[in-house]
Amino acid sequence: MTPPPTGPADTILDPLLRNRPAVGYALATLAVIFLAGGGYSFSKAFSDPPKAEKEKADDKPAFKEDGSEADTKLERPHSTEFILGGIIGLICAVAAGGGAVVLLRGSPMADAEGRRGDRLLVFAVGGIIGAAFMLLGFALFYLWFSELSKWIGQAEKAEPLKPLLAVLAFLLGAGILFAAVQPLRAEERNDVLLRRIVYGTNFSLTALLLVVALIFVNVLATLKLPSRLDTTETGFFTLSATTKDYLGALDKDVVIYTMIPETQESPDILRVLQAFREANPRSVKVKELSLTLDKNEIASLKAKFPTADLADATSGRGNFGLIVALGPDEKRYQFIQYDELVGNEPSQRGQPRGRKLLKAEPRIIREILFLTENKQKPVIYFTQGAGELSIDPPPPAERGANFRAAKALKRALIADYCDVKPLRFDALAVDPQVPADATVVVIADPTSKLGENAVRALAKYMGEPRPNGTKGKLLVIAGAHSDPAKTRELLKIGIEPLLAEYGVAPFDRVAYFEPVDQVPAQIAFARVTGVLVEQGNAIALAFAKTPVIAMDVRPLNINTQPGKYAAKPLLGSMPDRITWLENAPVTNPRQAYEDLRAANAAKRADILTEKDAKRNSSRALAAISAEAEGNSGRVVIFGYSGFEDDERGGYTAPAELVSASVNWLRDRPAVANEGAKPYGVYTPNPKFDWTRGVTLPVLLVILGIAAVGLGLWVVRRR
Repeated sequence: MTPPPTGPADTILDPLLRNRPAVGYALATLAVIFLAGGGYSFSKAFSDPPKAEKEKADDKPAFKEDGSEADTKLERPHSTEFILGGIIGLICAVAAGGGAVVLLRGSPMADAEGRRGDRLLVFAVGGIIGAAFMLLGFALFYLWFSELSKWIGQAEKAEPLKPLLAVLAFLLGAGILFAAVQPLRAEERNDVLLRRIVYGTNFSLTALLLVVALIFVNVLATLKLPSRLDTTETGFFTLSATTKDYLGALDKDVVIYTMIPETQESPDILRVLQAFREANPRSVKVKELSLTLDKNEIASLKAKFPTADLADATSGRGNFGLIVALGPDEKRYQFIQYDELVGNEPSQRGQPRGRKLLKAEPRIIREILFLTENKQKPVIYFTQGAGELSIDPPPPAERGANFRAAKALKRALIADYCDVKPLRFDALAVDPQVPADATVVVIADPTSKLGENAVRALAKYMGEPRPNGTKGKLLVIAGAHSDPAKTRELLKIGIEPLLAEYGVAPFDRVAYFEPVDQVPAQIAFARVTGVLVEQGNAIALAFAKTPVIAMDVRPLNINTQPGKYAAKPLLGSMPDRITWLENAPVTNPRQAYEDLRAANAAKRADILTEKDAKRNSSRALAAISAEAEGNSGRVVIFGYSGFEDDERGGYTAPAELVSASVNWLRDRPAVANEGAKPYGVYTPNPKFDWTRGVTLPVLLVILGIAAVGLGLWVVRRR
């Protein structure tokens, strides 16, 4: 029996001194347990994988497709974790074994020097074991952090217990280290070394625990309190209301696999994906993949989605981007390359490039819509043969002076996964027909009258049920052009009676507008009508904040009387300019305006009435017509020109307007018309007061630090 210690009682050290042999044997037993655990971990780290894994490795081809030698090495899962566990086990075994040897073979000393040695022994054994467990926790948390990311991303195969076990290992080590330092506190006031050990250990533990707590709280906040604060002026990081509504009502499972490079824009893309998940966490899942940490899962995705040219985790070949998969089986999917998520506006004349755009939101939505529509491509036909905009340019030798290309319109529709085809009617056909697969027919600004067969076929297409049960849809662009046969008269394209059945009748006159600020009289600026915005019309919502440029305007007369079809104005001219009508396009619009001013000065009411001159009045430039019952869109008409390709390449509104109109006619939701968001540039206020904004705060901080330091010095002196 160990003699009782002398000196002041120590509630922690005294029980250990009285039972020195028992504590030694306990440490020896603990050393054996640690040694066995470390040996087992090493054996698992360097042993062959299970038989199934070995057979799987044997089945690998010896060479890759490019002829290079393939990697057929056996993979040992979790070998890093096992090696780490073995090292930590050996360290703890040495510490516990060393303490056991000292306690069992050393002679007990009850004096102050002996008690000091015992305190240091307890601290050394407990400190080494505690630090080893803390190191183990840190290392495992780093190795298993991908599981935490998967868990936050709501992945099915995530193992959230792994990072939790790593945190518990760290906390266990911190507890052991904290307990090991307690015996030293009895003599900290009398021993400089012990005091330094106690204060240093407490400081280190406090700092480490604070770091761990901050990490844990931030992870939980990310998971349970999604970021909804968007302090940008334009709501750059917030999904549009239409996107939120669409995602919130989505009843099909969508999984988005992300593998994007670390660029300046990648955090913005990830925030958009996070907002997608927050809009409907039940149906939308986002799985972030890393080339470094998720090599096995990336390899499995390349096998699961063979048509997706996803970057290879080993060679890095392929493309970065997103895979959008639909349904529980994920058999329907689309791959979006990273370059399609960001970009630039078309450059304006004299500028190297346009504004930078974040395209992630509309691009992903377009894929989800396409997948939920069963990958059915609608066929959009453009009538050709009456001087319309051409979607297929003829050979240069056949291209006339009046040729106008519509490549931008075609590109916009193809981007919405539409199949765009030309439609020509045979003048000698007995029974002309619009093809049965037509979803929408576009009459794109003809400069001559449509043939009789074309008019008959279009009337039949719009009036009779389709073979597949659908109804005809028509998009008309009818700008004001002179009749080639009668140059002093306005061209009638031939389908005016058909349009009148749907409540829309283009005027037989041309509208001109007061020329201002170098804007000619044949150019008008238009905005969507507020009524359609309030009613949630998809086209109106897409262009609610975007003015539209119209030229060669032919105003529309809209029949608002109740009937089979409900016609409503879509675009109206801005009522800030004087407008008047002419019977045909005039060669000198500015002179026509001067003549109007002269008539007004002469108080020629007859001329003003004949020209329907108005001030502060808006004219209908575009209209829609839908069925009164069911509200399914049937007709969209634009009474102006300007939809041909822009030579400058910077004005994209016509193509976007046609695409939005086709989406509305196809009864697609408003979210189909979402646009990209431009990046803004922060410009500091030139009147910024540096004294109040910088100098004063810095001085206050310096004074605060000096005051705290002075207070501490006074307290220590006392």
